[in-house]
Amino acid sequence: MDKNLLKNISYNTISNFLSLILGFILNIVIARNLQPKQMGEYSYTIWLISFLSIVILLGIPNTFTKYISQFHNEKHKIRFLSYFLVRVVLLAFIFISFGVFVYFVIFPQNFIFLVFVILGYTIVSLNGVFRSFISGIEDFKTITINTFVTLFLQLMLVIIFLKKEPTSGRMLEIYLISLFVSTILFFISLKKELKEVFGTTEEMFLEKYEKKKIREYLVFISVLIIINMIVWERSEIFFIKIFSTSEELAFYSIAFTLGYLPNKILTFGNVLLPKMSKFYAEKDFSKISIYYKQLTELVALLIIPIYVFMFIFVSDIVRMLYGESYIQVSSILKIIVFAGIISGIATIGSAFIQAVEKVDISFKIGVFITVVNILFDFLLIPKYKSIGAAYANSISQILGCFLGTRYILYSFKFDFPFLKIIKFLVISYILCKITKLYFSSFSLVGMFILFFVYILLFSILNYKEIVKNINFVYKS
Repeated sequence: MDKNLLKNISYNTISNFLSLILGFILNIVIARNLQPKQMGEYSYTIWLISFLSIVILLGIPNTFTKYISQFHNEKHKIRFLSYFLVRVVLLAFIFISFGVFVYFVIFPQNFIFLVFVILGYTIVSLNGVFRSFISGIEDFKTITINTFVTLFLQLMLVIIFLKKEPTSGRMLEIYLISLFVSTILFFISLKKELKEVFGTTEEMFLEKYEKKKIREYLVFISVLIIINMIVWERSEIFFIKIFSTSEELAFYSIAFTLGYLPNKILTFGNVLLPKMSKFYAEKDFSKISIYYKQLTELVALLIIPIYVFMFIFVSDIVRMLYGESYIQVSSILKIIVFAGIISGIATIGSAFIQAVEKVDISFKIGVFITVVNILFDFLLIPKYKSIGAAYANSISQILGCFLGTRYILYSFKFDFPFLKIIKFLVISYILCKITKLYFSSFSLVGMFILFFVYILLFSILNYKEIVKNINFVYKS
């Protein structure tokens, strides 16, 4: 593994670790201050902002990241790509904004709510464009610093202002301020790169086949993003909002956030996408095959013990962090944990499929599981509320991961570390069950100590695998 990739994985891990720790603390503080009803209203608004911004961007971030990396030595091509993709974003922004205004005219809503939503998806969309450009040039150090500053600022604002006025409106103001600061920081860090790209005197052009590839990639990725919004994100919030209460919405939102925190810190498909894109450009499939197997094993080694611990001690974790009023989260979280393990391990495969431009396969799989997901939403959510939402989402995610992995293994003849994954699961489960027998109640500090001892024992029992993965990371 080259030093640049090692550095990027390190920065990505640090960035995700900061997101995990600060985001985790932030989520707890917000939930405890707002309580279930206000938390549900806040979660719904954030989901709506996220949904609309994703619709505006669709496949733009992935396309920026992939082709900026692929054209890394050809500034004139990056300039052409930038002009083209920014025009697409502007058209999508105008279309969505018009749709939002029409909706609010037909179905009148609180004016402040409308302002929050419009400001939200505007800033998020701009932030997403800048972030994808930075990922494309592989400047993950900037992303790490930005993550820390933004989350720390948001946490400080929450501690200072939310205590005085614990409402969803106040929390939305804090969210938008933090996001605006993040966007400004991204722009400042890009000034030099943008000057080089847009200041070049070379005529900007792309070959006909390159334009075709970019358009096809953008279309497929955009469709996949829509599928992703339904299957891999919290689309069930929309159905819970219709069929249930704000409290149920808060329970599901917290469980979903908590359930995927390990994936956010310990998976690095976003780092591998530009690297695999370079290997693909060089037609070096042997190197891709090695990376796929070894990094899949590495991700499994990192996330499995954490998820198993969460599953065994789920009630204790929820009670200590969020309080008794959120205890229903534990039942939902148990279901989501299964999907979290599988989707985390599958992230390496997802990066591979995008890098080799086989997004049509993801499209076919995605369409199928989208139909499955929506069907389960309608069948389960009206009757079982947030529990039904957890089952609908988890079943769909597991099915999608299974089909995608099967395609990679069958079509490219890659090896998959099945036995290692089973070994990690068995060892983690046995260690947790033994611990559960001897400890029936915990303080927060006691839980952290217990977790540290558990991870230490797991590491000792998997010493050879850890050494092998460290050697892989450090050897070129």
